[in-house]
Amino acid sequence: MLYVIWPEPLIVPGRPSLLTELIETAGGDSVTAQEGQAYVRFSVEAAVALAPQVIVLADHASANGHASGAGRPEPRSGAASPACRPIAPGRLYSVDLSILHRYGPTVVDGLESLARLIHPEAFR
Repeated sequence: MLYVIWPEPLIVPGRPSLLTELIETAGGDSVTAQEGQAYVRFSVEAAVALAPQVIVLADHASANGHASGAGRPEPRSGAASPACRPIAPGRLYSVDLSILHRYGPTVVDGLESLARLIHPEAFR
């Protein structure tokens, strides 16, 4: 999977990040886990070349006091590069960054959210 922390410039988690650890714990494989830094700038072309099966975008609206659409199947228009949309039709999601980007009690909710997106069949 590809987790997008920030869309422009494209920022993704690398090996030493909490997000990569959560993705692996949820049963996923981060396509950017081989990166040596916690947070890495990526080009859209590099992300497309990794061919992720699932793309998850951090929903920054909830962090700014706006209503969150976390877990919705398709992010708002403009939230992701059009180049990313053909990679995983129907497997492009957004999650509330407030439950994934910080250590604390809500990280368990974030972990469950990721697991539901990565393996929806396990929650039916």
